[in-house]
Amino acid sequence: MMNKEKKIAFLLPSNVAGGAERVMTSLANYISNNSSYNVCFIFFDKENEFYSLNKEIEIINLGLDLKKINKTKKYLMFFTYIKKLKLCLKMVNPNIVISFLFITNIISVLCCKNLNIPIILAERNDPKHYSKKQKIIMKFMYRMSDGFVCQSKEISEYMVKKFKVKNSIIIPNPINGIQVGSYVENKNKKIISVGRLVKQKNHKLLIQAFSKIANDFPEYKLYIYGDGELRNDLNELIKFKGMENRIFLPGVIKDTIKINNDAQLFILSSDFEGFPNVLLEAMANGIPVIASNVFFGTVKMLIEDNKNGYLFEPGNENELTQVIEKALINTSKLNEFARINLDIPEKFSINNIANIWMNYIEIFIN
Repeated sequence: MMNKEKKIAFLLPSNVAGGAERVMTSLANYISNNSSYNVCFIFFDKENEFYSLNKEIEIINLGLDLKKINKTKKYLMFFTYIKKLKLCLKMVNPNIVISFLFITNIISVLCCKNLNIPIILAERNDPKHYSKKQKIIMKFMYRMSDGFVCQSKEISEYMVKKFKVKNSIIIPNPINGIQVGSYVENKNKKIISVGRLVKQKNHKLLIQAFSKIANDFPEYKLYIYGDGELRNDLNELIKFKGMENRIFLPGVIKDTIKINNDAQLFILSSDFEGFPNVLLEAMANGIPVIASNVFFGTVKMLIEDNKNGYLFEPGNENELTQVIEKALINTSKLNEFARINLDIPEKFSINNIANIWMNYIEIFIN
């Protein structure tokens, strides 16, 4: 039994179905099982348990019902967040804090600087797409962190130049063994996409592009997994296109990609992304992929166009339509892409990525 003396506190707004949430819970579980650290997980939201955490991990909910608080009120409750988190950190007394996502980052860095606790922040999205107000706050707050984790060289350079972050490091997202199923050679005629039903993910573009070529490939169906504020709008668009029997919105399902690893194609249609976990997961499961070539280069870290997948320019409906058509005409090439990507689970394994994290954490702990 390890003698665990040092403690890491992980912070997130909530434990819901999202990429940042999956990455942080995977890291917490791995570090809890494979290091000399005690691990504590602090959530702002009072009820959330989408991703499982080890029994050894102490879980603290600050008791805020974020689902019932609109965006404006969340900012008005800023000092309530600070008070609750500060009291919690005094009780937990961690050696270091690791925080993901904007609101948690801002609150935690203020609390940690006041309590003299080292803190590492991580940027999980395209920082250019934050609002002007958010960027002003980031400019003053992010430089206060002790360390900063980014997901591509381009994002790191931007964060250092724009927000003067210190000790920036590039760490990609991991893939956990439980996310990967057996490779399926003979694919079914279905196309999948996974992501929140919000503007950023641009499922409208995907629906319009698929609708254009659907009659040419009558056996294929499109399944867009996820939930969000645009569900009704997307349903209306599907009806308008007459695609009710070809395009489906099944909602949020655990291990969506793993249980759909017989899909012929995965499509990421986002306008912007940080490091797209769902794309990494699809490739690891042997699903051929098409993805938007997002601005900060994280998708190009995974895909070389026409070598192990297809890229298209974000927001370009005609190009996406053409790429889907090209892919479905030549499925043998798609299967070749899938086989090339089967080394993804090893390359981005939780073991490799978590060890980079732990070496980085050690820099800031006395």
